[in-house]
Amino acid sequence: AKAAGDAEKVKELEAWGQEFQRQLHFQGFGRAPVDDLLAPLAAEIRAFAASRHLAVIVMSCDYVSDEVELVDVTDDLVKLYDPSPQTLKTVAEIRAVKPVALTKLADVPATD
Repeated sequence: AKAAGDAEKVKELEAWGQEFQRQLHFQGFGRAPVDDLLAPLAAEIRAFAASRHLAVIVMSCDYVSDEVELVDVTDDLVKLYDPSPQTLKTVAEIRAVKPVALTKLADVPATD
């Protein structure tokens, strides 16, 4: 858009980028749902779940009975995106951080 001199499109894309960055902050640091990120790989996730004999994949549970085995498949799901070593490092760093309260994240600008 910049190369084409389309200032209106540039403005629109910059606004979208800021909004998407805020959403990623909520998803990465506030544990907001990531269904929009998983949707493009629905078929691969279905195949992965079947191969691991998983009944469900959920972000978290408020209660789990003793009959249910919890299995963390976060790293397996990340690998479906064929991430770079740097991305894997970033994901590991994010996973090591305790979730931030959504009220605090709401005040974080997209550029941080």
